[in-house]
Amino acid sequence: MPERASDPITIPESLWRRPEMIEALKARDIGHLFRLLRQYAGASQTKIATMCGMAQGKVSQIMKPGGSQVTAFEVIARIADGLDMPDHARINLGLAPRHQTPDIPEDSPAAEDHATLIERLRTAKAVDAEVVTVLRNETENIRVLDRRLGNVAAAERMRAHIRQVETALRHSLPGKVRRSLAYILADSSALAGWQAIDAGNLTAAWDHFERAKLAAREAEDYALLAFAQGEQAYVLFDIDQQADARELVSDAYTNYGKLIPARLSAWLKMAEAEIVAGSTLPDHRDEKSCRNSIDEAMRLLPDGDGDAELPYVALNATHLARWRGNCLVHFGDSETIGDLKSALSAMRPGAYARAEAGLRCDLASALFAQGEIAEARAEIDAAAQLAKRTGSVRQQRRIDQLAARVTLAGL
Repeated sequence: MPERASDPITIPESLWRRPEMIEALKARDIGHLFRLLRQYAGASQTKIATMCGMAQGKVSQIMKPGGSQVTAFEVIARIADGLDMPDHARINLGLAPRHQTPDIPEDSPAAEDHATLIERLRTAKAVDAEVVTVLRNETENIRVLDRRLGNVAAAERMRAHIRQVETALRHSLPGKVRRSLAYILADSSALAGWQAIDAGNLTAAWDHFERAKLAAREAEDYALLAFAQGEQAYVLFDIDQQADARELVSDAYTNYGKLIPARLSAWLKMAEAEIVAGSTLPDHRDEKSCRNSIDEAMRLLPDGDGDAELPYVALNATHLARWRGNCLVHFGDSETIGDLKSALSAMRPGAYARAEAGLRCDLASALFAQGEIAEARAEIDAAAQLAKRTGSVRQQRRIDQLAARVTLAGL
């Protein structure tokens, strides 16, 4: 009989013990796992999809080197169940075994797996305040790289950092250190989510933000929870679910606004203003509502460049002026050009390369609306160079669309 997609994959027991398979499982690298199944078990994408309860197209995306990541716990557990992973493989993947064996010979594979688990628990116990500081600093280092050089320079380093922190958290016991690890995981995951948005990988971004919110809840940190939810709204916005995007960021402000620092509340109101301004839905693109959110953000914003407890929020008067211009350019505000030029002159060169690309694109749009074609083209060229340097797919898409409009107008 011909082979059917519903037929189970025959996976040799030896495959689960291959060094490269163990490495893929410990790293939760599902793409590598699927590629090994294809290489050593002859499993097609269709069969893998059928057994794991996924769409074939999704499996294809995951299997591509550097493709979609799988981070959601329930999806990882479904894959393990679908492939009928033996317990030692499940443990390497960070899942609980399905079968408990009370008496295990010391030289058995399961005993070896238990020894590995015990070693991980011991390693997690070695995480103290000094190690927590090192891990926090690594998040900050990656944040600086991301702001100045973009996603290309920071993404791989971020993936390794998240794996390290998540492994330590998963094997740590309740207490101050575990809460600190949860905070670092939430902060890092939110940053990874924004990197994924910038790279145009919105499915991965959503998963990063879900992990960030779960970790923020364990860390008992409402500020990080609200921030991750606010950034997650941009995933919805970028897939044209604009009403849902506004609802998500508004929900974060409503539920956590009284529990979080004023600077973050201002950030949430500006995010709401941007979503309203950029909406393509007539019922949601409302200038008055946008201006009300901006005014509220300006009222809430405290003095100074930032707060020590909010390293992930870059919002001061200069940033807000830039953001205000980004919003009001959609409504043809005549003051937008002045606001954007002031924000650009106040921006420290090289400090926020991706933000500068967006600012120059906004300025080009405002200049174009005023008929200043030559100046608009100059800003588009500058923005394009920055977007290329930072690897910002999101900004490049905006720049390409605006450049096409300017070119057409100049014909």
